Amino acid sequence: MKFGHRGSNHPVKHIPTGKVTMTAQNHGFAIKRESLENTPLIVTHVAVNDGSVEGVELKDQSAFSVQYHPEAAPGPMDANDLFDQFMNRILQPVGDDEKCLNVKIFKKYSYSDQDPS
Repeated sequence: MKFGHRGSNHPVKHIPTGKVTMTAQNHGFAIKRESLENTPLIVTHVAVNDGSVEGVELKDQSAFSVQYHPEAAPGPMDANDLFDQFMNRILQPVGDDEKCLNVKIFKKYSYSDQDPS
């Protein structure tokens, strides 16, 4: 990338849903789409302005990544889908639900907006 992606309000499209999110970015490199051929990675997000790769996912694994800052900025709710996707993946049972470490950890440490009293 000659100048990179810097600053806020960079539109990124989630390919599976077509949803466009405004993102904050600070990077000067990107994955070349053609370099992903014959790999287990698929492109999930692209920059609307220049078409560069902004997100990838492993085809047969529960792992994904994005190139921008998903810390809920510049809009306070723009990245919630990523965090929801992450939580849904770690809560997927792996065999016996009671033996699933992810489920045990989530049940112990999860936030609840209900009054505990």
